[in-house]
Amino acid sequence: MFFFYFEYVLSIMRTIIHDLNNDNLIKFKDDDLILTSDDNNNCIGCFNCWLNTPLNCIFKDALCNIGNTFLNTDELIIISENVNGCYSSKIKKVLERSLSYVEPYFTLRNGEIHHKLRNNKRIKLTVCIYGNITENDKLVFNMLLEANKKNFDNSSISINYIEGNIKELII
Repeated sequence: MFFFYFEYVLSIMRTIIHDLNNDNLIKFKDDDLILTSDDNNNCIGCFNCWLNTPLNCIFKDALCNIGNTFLNTDELIIISENVNGCYSSKIKKVLERSLSYVEPYFTLRNGEIHHKLRNNKRIKLTVCIYGNITENDKLVFNMLLEANKKNFDNSSISINYIEGNIKELII
């Protein structure tokens, strides 16, 4: 039996994004905010969350305030099935809807152009990837996570690769 545990500190606001079909497979703390893309709209790139309704999406679903959620979280935990070295489409949908977390303006960081952060707080990023994972998938994922790290202006990301089907491993 495999048990997946995340360290919990009472004063930390954690946001968990996952693509698991059954939320009961992993027991999270009651204070954690759990986000999935089920029954939520895709980002259409209208930029209203930047221009007309800052931090608020035009779609009034569970992800409409995700920009504020990211601003208030201390740790972002992403649990995703590996899809050719990338996040699953459900995780990608949630991350795309978080666009309002950053400002529409650009800044230079480490010689690269990135969106300006709305505050100076750095979110701790923890990523768990499960499924069939080849060495090539890990290389591609590591490049993707390096880009995530730069976009969040973070110094490190904790990554866990779990071979096989996490749904079968967590009981």
